[in-house]
Amino acid sequence: MKEKKTLKNILKQKFSDQNIKIEEKLIPRAYELFGSVAIVDMSNFEHQKLLKQKNAKEIKKTIADALEETNRSIKTILIKKDKLEGEFRTGGYEVISGKDTVCTYRENNCAFDFDIAKTYFSTKLGNERRVLAESVQKGEKILCAFAGVCPFPIVIAKNKEVRITAVEKNPYCKKYSLANIKKNKQEDKINFHCDGIAEFLSKEKHKYNRILMPAPKINHKFIDLMFDYLDLDNKKKGLIDYYCFCKIDKDTDEVKETRKMLSEKIKDKNLNCSFKNIRKCGNAAPYQYRIHIEIVVKRKKE
Repeated sequence: MKEKKTLKNILKQKFSDQNIKIEEKLIPRAYELFGSVAIVDMSNFEHQKLLKQKNAKEIKKTIADALEETNRSIKTILIKKDKLEGEFRTGGYEVISGKDTVCTYRENNCAFDFDIAKTYFSTKLGNERRVLAESVQKGEKILCAFAGVCPFPIVIAKNKEVRITAVEKNPYCKKYSLANIKKNKQEDKINFHCDGIAEFLSKEKHKYNRILMPAPKINHKFIDLMFDYLDLDNKKKGLIDYYCFCKIDKDTDEVKETRKMLSEKIKDKNLNCSFKNIRKCGNAAPYQYRIHIEIVVKRKKE
């Protein structure tokens, strides 16, 4: 029976033909495609050792050749050498084929331009963006923190009559956010600010029906600020779409710990909160999930 033509199988054959010795578990199995730019994740410790071998140059060339054989539309190939870190959530990339790291990605009837080496974008959140957009009600005033190149705001605005304020500190995102808002014809619905969220809120006078927090690694540092910017007048409820990474296995459920933490944060603010629409929306590692929690906030009855 003929072996299926997957990236791993192509690489196995190429490494064998070139007499490159590599453990099978270290052979890349998949890649993430951003338009014509492909990224192979080699950011774990064992892959890092592999990339420091004397024959690392040959290994990288073989990976590039295999990817180009797998998908002829690929123009640029990057290896992700480091995990996504820092406030801008960008990784350490090395170009192993091609030059241009600017790409166009399409999802949910929207198109996004960005430089993958300098801005954060996840293709894996396309379905989550659609699900969230479906939950938004007509007329909502929304604040999107850590907006990146504006995928969440644009998908929502494309589908609902809303007003969105998008805030992102990464200066490289400004150019692409403004271009993406215009490209998707959402200038009347989205107002972009290139600023840190704390700095922006210190000057902000408006309040919002919903606040989006799509940055799981840093959201906990800023959640205290958000409650004060929900519009809770006239018995209204405010919503915060909070994303976090949680370990979930037979012995551990960090979602419960996160809910407890959020309840503690709101305790001293004379507010009540409840949690709805808790869902997994991807995993970052084995048993490590990206979790969405909708925090429903109301004033306490006097």
